[in-house]
Amino acid sequence: MLASNFCTTSLILQLLCLLFHATASAAIYSAHFCTNQTFYASDTKFQSNLNTFLSSLVSNSSLPSLNGFFRTSIDDIDGRFFCRGDVNATVCHGCVAAAAANITHLCPNDTESYIWYDECILIYSNSTFDNDDIVPGIPLNDEGSTVNTNHDHFNQLLSNVLNSLKGKALESSMGEKKFVVGAVSVTSA
Repeated sequence: MLASNFCTTSLILQLLCLLFHATASAAIYSAHFCTNQTFYASDTKFQSNLNTFLSSLVSNSSLPSLNGFFRTSIDDIDGRFFCRGDVNATVCHGCVAAAAANITHLCPNDTESYIWYDECILIYSNSTFDNDDIVPGIPLNDEGSTVNTNHDHFNQLLSNVLNSLKGKALESSMGEKKFVVGAVSVTSA
């Protein structure tokens, strides 16, 4: 009987460790965007403020009461993080910590940068974002123009569905996560 209880307890502990490991796994990097418009010099007030700003985002990312979203400004830096609505505070914290650690390496000395992970987004800028600024427009090719009208059509469909989802997310009460999903049918022209 004692051996059976020990085996059951051991199995439960192993499953809990596996579950914890699965929820605390490393964030999955997706992309980043550096505006490359203005830069700051190393060892300046901006860099010091940026370090404080990123630290503030990381420390606030583990608070379940924030529901995976936090916006703050420190002196001349404005920014935020968003965590996917279906991730817990532990995963959100791990993702924001990874994003904060990597964004200044991927966009060195850039005063406005964006980084995406599967689980979160982190952005900052030396200018104030308005409430509609979530992600930058990224051109579909190196010249900054769309490749053909199929892309124009796709971008219009994408814009429509994102605007619809934004409205739905804003309608939810303040205590809830701002997490909505949507779909649109895309056919080739």
